[in-house]
Amino acid sequence: MYFKEVCGVTSKWVILARVTIMPNTFPIDEARPAPEGMLDACRADVPEAVVQLWQEHGLSSFGEGRLQLVDPRAFRDTLARWVPIPATRPGRVYTPLLLTGFGELIYVRRLGSADRVPEENEPFDIQLLDPHYGRIGFMSWTLEDALAALDPAGEGRTDIFGMSPSFRPALFPQALKVHGKLAAGEAFHFAPALALGGAETIENVAKGDALVHLELLLSLRT
Repeated sequence: MYFKEVCGVTSKWVILARVTIMPNTFPIDEARPAPEGMLDACRADVPEAVVQLWQEHGLSSFGEGRLQLVDPRAFRDTLARWVPIPATRPGRVYTPLLLTGFGELIYVRRLGSADRVPEENEPFDIQLLDPHYGRIGFMSWTLEDALAALDPAGEGRTDIFGMSPSFRPALFPQALKVHGKLAAGEAFHFAPALALGGAETIENVAKGDALVHLELLLSLRT
């Protein structure tokens, strides 16, 4: 195996040849195997790098819950309600992959025949759903680039170059101290929700089932 440097300097996130996530400052919290049947059910809809990630890490969590791999089958229906596949884009399939500590969802798009894909790329890309602000956008063409660009101290980005999740570096440690460790499928959220005028302060942070809160936030926008 070899390691890859990002932008010429050693990144906090070291990506090995088998797409192993090795976050120097965010070690694996809890190694959880992939549920039986998950890989067989989902592998046709994702690039090989994602399959390798599942094989190596299952549904593990990282960085005290800042990232956790999710079972796509559990999140797929909710994602489909947030991001319906256009009738003009036949063949697309969306596969949920990673949940952030504040409930943003990173997912894989398998693109269809009507989508334009650069010749050097496979017909997949990586997308981000930010349910707090109702934003959806492109992250990268490959899983490797998406992981390498993750910044554990990042506040998130939405610009012409794409999106990145917000790890809320000032708020997350406070939330852990007040509410404790995130269990599998849990995330921090805001109560009241930002869509209802809530603020991003520790007084408004709560913890709960990420899927339930994704559905709640969607109901506020429909």
